Amino acid sequence: MSQSTRAHRLSRKAYLLGGQKLQIPVLRAIYKSHLQDDKDMAAVEVLADIAEAEGVMSKEKVRS
Repeated sequence: MSQSTRAHRLSRKAYLLGGQKLQIPVLRAIYKSHLQDDKDMAAVEVLADIAEAEGVMSKEKVRS
């Protein structure tokens, strides 16, 4: 079981920046990485990769 607080924060940030148009792809990427790719949704590096790939923010910003 994984702590999902960071993933929820990223989802919320995506919504604030671009509404559902940005949030839904982020949520899909989080679920895919966790359920299909068996990655930890609480890992900062995993979320940083998702945030950058989906255009929410840079990896450096997620890490800080």
